[in-house]
Amino acid sequence: MDSLDQLRYAGSVTEAAKALRAALEVVDRPTLVEYANRMEDKSLGSRLGFLLETSGQPGEGLTCSESLVKLDPAQPRSGRYVSRWRVVVNAPEAELQPTGVG
Repeated sequence: MDSLDQLRYAGSVTEAAKALRAALEVVDRPTLVEYANRMEDKSLGSRLGFLLETSGQPGEGLTCSESLVKLDPAQPRSGRYVSRWRVVVNAPEAELQPTGVG
């Protein structure tokens, strides 16, 4: 979660998305949601919710931002807007998607 809150720890939102997909194989999703909400960062909740759903997982239970959130805070605010999570997808969406067969 620190990687989504402070993307400098992951390198980029695409790297954070890859790490999240790998973690979902071993992490209990409800516990992940609980911990994210404990951090009391609604931008984190919006980013995590969007990435969970992008990975085919439900994002229910996450507290999301009441205002617009850039998926990658370091990039310009341009791209597709996802109203459910109030996220502007300002990163290459193809790089956020799971790859491979499965």
